[in-house]
Amino acid sequence: MKNQIELILVHGWGFESGCWEDWQKLAGLQLTEQPYERGYFGRRNQLESLPPPQGRRVVVAHSLGAHFLTPELLAKTELLVLVASFGQYHDGFTDQRRSRATTEAMRRKVIRSPLMVVADFHTRCGYKTAFIADSSTFNTDLLAADLELLDQHRIDAKILANIPKVLLLHGGNDEINPISNSELLRDALPGSVLKVHPDAPHALPFTHSNWCIDAINEFVPLRADVSTPA
Repeated sequence: MKNQIELILVHGWGFESGCWEDWQKLAGLQLTEQPYERGYFGRRNQLESLPPPQGRRVVVAHSLGAHFLTPELLAKTELLVLVASFGQYHDGFTDQRRSRATTEAMRRKVIRSPLMVVADFHTRCGYKTAFIADSSTFNTDLLAADLELLDQHRIDAKILANIPKVLLLHGGNDEINPISNSELLRDALPGSVLKVHPDAPHALPFTHSNWCIDAINEFVPLRADVSTPA
């Protein structure tokens, strides 16, 4: 269908595709949802196998998830929503030595105690979930490699500049990623819009799904019953 909206949902480090369950319930019937799975907890990595869009495409990426996006995927995107994201993670920190030491300590520890590291990370993200998973299913190599990716990788702003609409969402109580990183992205992307939820944590898309969808709805109507939120 030409007017069908395809919603691609990309989680970040330490999460999995099931975290988007509320989005699938709230978004309505005007779109097709495809929660992407990175593969940290025994599931298959899916992003490379996404089919070409059949209509309008909206991509929502949380945190490190923005760094998993391919140019081919973004080339067909009408609206890109970056939630609690960053161009280069350490840029937004006043003390970059401390932030680098923290990510390196996590990378070393996740190999030995993946369940403990992920559970602690979820707590600091404000994500209240009973994460009951057999640690033997954890892809510890991928978890460690993606922490190194977070430490080193920088998004090419030129690729994002070709996207018609870019919306940045951030939580005012984000203890993982400072708002300054979203502000840096906004400054690097003329025409982009930054919206901040004053009370939301780093897990903003999962703790405040409705707020995020209403923010997106101002740019591309996702809900079947609402075109623009009040």
